[in-house]
Amino acid sequence: MKMNSDTNSFREAACAAIIETLENLLYEEIEIVSAEDWKVEQPVWAKLLIRKPIKSNVYLYMSAGTVKFIAETLLEIPEKEISEDLINDTVAELINTLAGRILDGLPIRDKDFELGLPETGCNEESAKIDMISIYFQLAENTIRIAFQRNIMSLMGVSI
Repeated sequence: MKMNSDTNSFREAACAAIIETLENLLYEEIEIVSAEDWKVEQPVWAKLLIRKPIKSNVYLYMSAGTVKFIAETLLEIPEKEISEDLINDTVAELINTLAGRILDGLPIRDKDFELGLPETGCNEESAKIDMISIYFQLAENTIRIAFQRNIMSLMGVSI
């Protein structure tokens, strides 16, 4: 039962940080949706290693169209001028920002974190990793944020 309670606490803290960050960046309403709403076949992804206090990864998945929408909104660049490099830079910067906000918002004492550099790519990168996934709706787009399940050890849960 403690595991479920801590998983819910983690999800609540992560959702609050993600929604606040995305709404403040994009001036768009963000909603939590179910996994059934995830229909992206070839997602753009970013992975960020948490080096300290534990080794774990945070993943961000979305369609290239969603990344273009975000880049267009943040950088005020017309969609047709958004290059593949800018798509990768945007998703990398977004995972970095979101991971920092999520970690800072967790109800834990040790706030001394060390993050690696983001990696980016296309297609599902982590299909075989045991993860906690949360899905969000942004305008007409779905975003998936996933955490390796061992991140729960930050909440005092042994996995």
